[in-house]
Amino acid sequence: MNPNTILSVFLYNIFFLFFDFSSRNHASAARHGDPTDRAALLEFKSGLNEGSQEILASWNNSLHFCHWAGVICGQKHQRVIGLDLEGRNLAGFISPHIGNLSFLRSLNLANNYFNGGIPAEVGHLFRLQILNISSNSLQGNVTVNLSHCSNLVNLALERNQLHGRIPFEFGSLSRLVTLSLHNNNLTGRIPSSIGNLSSLQNLLLFSNQLEGELPSTIAQLGRLKQFGVAANNLYGRFPPSLYNLSALEKVSLAYNRFHANLRHDIGLVLPKLQTLYLSTNLFTGHIPASLSNASGLTSIDISTNSFIGNVPMSLGYLQDLSYLNLEENLVGSSGYETDDLGFITSLTNCSNLELLSFDSNRIDAELPSSITNLSTRMTWLGFGSNYIRGSIPAGIAKLANLYLLSMEENFLTAEIPASIGELSGLQVLSLAANILTGKIPPSIGNISGLSMLLLNDNSLQGSIYLPSRNCKLLQIIDLSANQFNGTIPSNLFCQSSLSYVNMSENYLTGPLPPEVGEWTEQGTGSDVSTRGDVYSFGILLLEMFTGRRPTDEQFEDDLNLHNYVKMALSKRPMEIVDQSLLYNQGKLEVGLEDRCDEMQEWIELIASVFQVGLACSEENLRNRMKMEEATKTLVSIRDKFLSNSNA
Repeated sequence: MNPNTILSVFLYNIFFLFFDFSSRNHASAARHGDPTDRAALLEFKSGLNEGSQEILASWNNSLHFCHWAGVICGQKHQRVIGLDLEGRNLAGFISPHIGNLSFLRSLNLANNYFNGGIPAEVGHLFRLQILNISSNSLQGNVTVNLSHCSNLVNLALERNQLHGRIPFEFGSLSRLVTLSLHNNNLTGRIPSSIGNLSSLQNLLLFSNQLEGELPSTIAQLGRLKQFGVAANNLYGRFPPSLYNLSALEKVSLAYNRFHANLRHDIGLVLPKLQTLYLSTNLFTGHIPASLSNASGLTSIDISTNSFIGNVPMSLGYLQDLSYLNLEENLVGSSGYETDDLGFITSLTNCSNLELLSFDSNRIDAELPSSITNLSTRMTWLGFGSNYIRGSIPAGIAKLANLYLLSMEENFLTAEIPASIGELSGLQVLSLAANILTGKIPPSIGNISGLSMLLLNDNSLQGSIYLPSRNCKLLQIIDLSANQFNGTIPSNLFCQSSLSYVNMSENYLTGPLPPEVGEWTEQGTGSDVSTRGDVYSFGILLLEMFTGRRPTDEQFEDDLNLHNYVKMALSKRPMEIVDQSLLYNQGKLEVGLEDRCDEMQEWIELIASVFQVGLACSEENLRNRMKMEEATKTLVSIRDKFLSNSNA
């Protein structure tokens, strides 16, 4: 055979073997995908607990990893570019091998139960644009290596247990649009390098333990729309740097120690403002009339500060205003030279107004009839603890959607109008500590959802009559310190919902109804005491949030409502919560079960309320929380929850 022929055959065989070997490798790669990505994903899965691995059962050899649950691959190279495992109830740690997914652009592990730290290897993902590990149980510091992910647009690490400082190096993330670190345990100052984030639109740092003054470099964030630093330990004047950010839409500084006056032109320099939350600080001075220039304002909360003067009439120009909370300030003139309530008439133009509260101020004026012309969407109207005179207008019934009406501790006179019974959705009616006269209008019995009726410390007269067949949800009644006469109506005590009744300091006669004998402080079986009021209030809180009565059959021997809540609170607070609190007309409120971040806020809120209930219902009198402290704590819980929800 010709040597050339022999050589050709040899080379052909070599080529055939090489081609066959390569084809087999290519077929294997096509079937199983890039080995680096595959190995990284399997290592990630191995970091999960056994139950979580079952959730990712599709991650096996029978499928190309591009078909695995939550895995997104690029079309060209079939490499992993996205991993979306949000809300899959995964638990375990985040494997450092995640850093080997070198083509990854989006990593979403939000709303799971990951613990441990954020692996430093995430910093190897130089293509990463979205990192969302929010609403987990991550601990440790925020790794500085994240600053190596130079293409990051969205960094969301909120609602974890991260501590330490915000890395100064984050200032190099020039493409970052959203930085969300709220609801952690971060400490230290906000780094000045934050001002280098020229693309930043949303800076959310609320509910941490950050301290000090805000860096002046924030003035460089010209695109900033949301600025949330509520519930920290920050101080200083209203941040001067914020006045330079004309794109701002939402500002939340609540629950800090900011002080001094607001600039009179705040509404002119921040014309796009939609929400302004400054509650519970040390602000002083007048409420700026220029706020009306920010025509898109929907929510203003400046409660618990030291603002003075009158409420600007110009707020009536805010057509979208739905929430106005001015309570616990020094607003009002405390005199007759000006009309402290003139702003009420102007607010009748705000057809979307749902909450108006100016309790605990110095407003000294006659209640205007125009209050009846406020928005029919109004659900909360509170102006207790002022110096307001006059009578309650019959037209108050036009505010048909009210569920809270609070007018206590004023100088209101005349009779309670019968029309108040037309407020069918009312749950809380507080008219205590006024100078009201006449009888309790029977129409109040038409308010079937009424749970709290406070008419104490007035000059009400006549017999006590409340139709129990309608008021089936009534839990608290205080009619003390009036001029009622006649006998105590026995039908009140037949209601299973009733937890607290006070009829002392009246002119009631006759025997006690037999039903009263069943009233002891049934929550722990204690005798009635001088602090029985706060005790009953505490038991009521526990009842309202558990949906259980102290007399339920399950409470026997040493187990009572107080101990039941106390034992469950530290480990499983949501298991003892009345589930109807999470529902609205048969539907879980806006998919709450699918939003672990919202659920975590509910857990924190409800746990705080339970703690107040337990403190009020301590068996030892000396250990019980005082009613004043309980009230302030509950108001604080409410305001903080609203602040966090809207920050």
